[in-house]
Amino acid sequence: MKKLFSILVLALSCSALFAQQTAVALLNHEGTISTFYGADALTQAHKAAVHGDVITLSGGAFTAPSSWTKAVTLRGAGCYEGADNSREVTSIGNYFKFAIPVEIETTMTIEGINFKSEFSFSTKVKNTTFLKCYFARYISNVCCNTNFYNCILNGLTFSASETNLADVNLFNCYVNDPNNNSGDVSVKLTNCIVRYSCTNQSHAGSKIWDLKYAKYNNCIFLGNIKVGSTAPSGFNIPTTCTATNCLSCYCAYQNASDTQDAIYDYNIFEDMNNNTNKYLEEGKPLHETIPSVFKTCPGIYDFTFNETYELTDDAKATYLGSDGTQVGLYGGMGFDLIPSTLQITKCEVSPRSTSDGKLSVSIEVGIPE
Repeated sequence: MKKLFSILVLALSCSALFAQQTAVALLNHEGTISTFYGADALTQAHKAAVHGDVITLSGGAFTAPSSWTKAVTLRGAGCYEGADNSREVTSIGNYFKFAIPVEIETTMTIEGINFKSEFSFSTKVKNTTFLKCYFARYISNVCCNTNFYNCILNGLTFSASETNLADVNLFNCYVNDPNNNSGDVSVKLTNCIVRYSCTNQSHAGSKIWDLKYAKYNNCIFLGNIKVGSTAPSGFNIPTTCTATNCLSCYCAYQNASDTQDAIYDYNIFEDMNNNTNKYLEEGKPLHETIPSVFKTCPGIYDFTFNETYELTDDAKATYLGSDGTQVGLYGGMGFDLIPSTLQITKCEVSPRSTSDGKLSVSIEVGIPE
């Protein structure tokens, strides 16, 4: 049974224009709750917050401050409306710049947010965890100790120097085009879908495996490149990386001539020093091999919420990770985009203020169904 509790907020001098779907931000500072309304509610809450506070957002569209300078836990209603469109989505539409001072050690969690614009790190933010978030555009300049769980990342780049080391971990995430990994960043991907996009061979050696110091475990690789009439160069995972119990659905193909069938190559693990990785049967096109792996044929060019990347029953038994569960999103800790902490599930604003100028606002907070 869903547990709910109500917070009755009496707001002074509020406009009666607020409707039931008003975007709401609750700021929790040592048990004291402050409430902010409207698209700029998040900006107002951030301005009033101090390191260690918690901001909880309702569903709706919010605007972030020009720089996020507070080590504040941020919780949204979710990044995805669900297969039946029954859930609220919390979205942030503008550029999100992480700029918390480097000396701040406060642990911070960000959960259940749909970031519609670019997200970048301008400082070495410490002790940050992202849960069940969707990043529609690039996350750039990651240079800090950061964990991602059950997230969708449409682009990921790293930045580090000798004095700015980072330890980045991704668990059960969909990751599109991770690249620019220097030797100062330790990147570990576990039970992830890793997709690379490339349209021609000239990108194969320079872009597609630019994540040079990654450690892949129980991952599935997706995507393809067309390499013309010669064998693909730069197709294999570089020897500076490690890959264990992974599956390649990533394909390089070439046409020997206009009259011959394409030649397909899936073995990206050729330079690896272990034989725990697997790849699809060479010589067959991707559209013939993918259905043997996934229950529904996933989009290899773009992430779509309509595709779950769940393995077929045969594939679940065939492609096992180091922990004995299936490789990909649903092995290990599993994959779920519904936030598991208390969220704002309902906000009702009275259409009229009282005679003394007060406006009654009833907010329900609970665990989403």
